[in-house]
Amino acid sequence: MDEEENKEILIPIVAKRKLMIQGGSVMFAIPPGWLAKHNLKPGDSVIVVANEKLVVSPITEEAISELKAKLSKVEVDLGKLEEKEDGDESVEKDD
Repeated sequence: MDEEENKEILIPIVAKRKLMIQGGSVMFAIPPGWLAKHNLKPGDSVIVVANEKLVVSPITEEAISELKAKLSKVEVDLGKLEEKEDGDESVEKDD
């Protein structure tokens, strides 16, 4: 058996969800199948990463390690940035 035959086929759960207002927050329901797959129930905590996409993950050592690795790559050296005189954009300083 080669490595490709051994991989689990992941079929995504695709569901349309309506945004709802609850108190001062906007929320949507997570598909029950996803909750069951990750052994989650109401009241459990999850990690939510929001940038161009919204990613929800169960809190596991693996998820925390992956998040830390991704965040460690996102570093901005503010000492190398300088605002242009006209106030438009920041540019990198020449050293």
